[in-house]
Amino acid sequence: MYCEYCGRKFKKRCNCIHTNKIGNIEVYSILFFSVSVSALIFAYALKLNDFVISEFPYFQSGSISLSIIITVLLVVSLVFKRNYITIFFGCHQKCNRTLKFKDSYFVICARCTGIFVGIYFSMFLFVLKIPSLWFMILAIPMLYDGIRQYKTKYVSNNSKRIITGILFGPALVLIYSLSNYLVLYIATLFVL
Repeated sequence: MYCEYCGRKFKKRCNCIHTNKIGNIEVYSILFFSVSVSALIFAYALKLNDFVISEFPYFQSGSISLSIIITVLLVVSLVFKRNYITIFFGCHQKCNRTLKFKDSYFVICARCTGIFVGIYFSMFLFVLKIPSLWFMILAIPMLYDGIRQYKTKYVSNNSKRIITGILFGPALVLIYSLSNYLVLYIATLFVL
């Protein structure tokens, strides 16, 4: 049998987000976990830098915290057979846009899989001390491919989706890191 929502083949029940609904408590738990991990890692990094906000390693902290968050969510998703990783990425889970291994489709689409890999890849990029502007430039191919596909009759393929997703991963980490850095900066203005 095939799922009417995502198109995946299943035996008893499809494991997609449409048929295997995730409750509000689970969504709030994911949100709380994500915010807690980020706050702890950013606070620890700030303490290591003697509370000097100008020397704060925001990209490294964001990369580490996002990598921990998606790793834990992936493990919990596999253990409990729930699609928590899908909720985190906001993935549509369409089969025609999802990578397939043997006879099984991945839980998230090709672009989200690329972003997933790109987040882990960003952990190695901060060692190279690449300027942050380059990460934003790496986001342009995915934005172009996605907007072009949305606005025109152009149809991207999974190879382009995964490559542009991998390139977008470090940019997502940078955006995430800067937003956490901004919150941390505002908090230090009131605390210190």
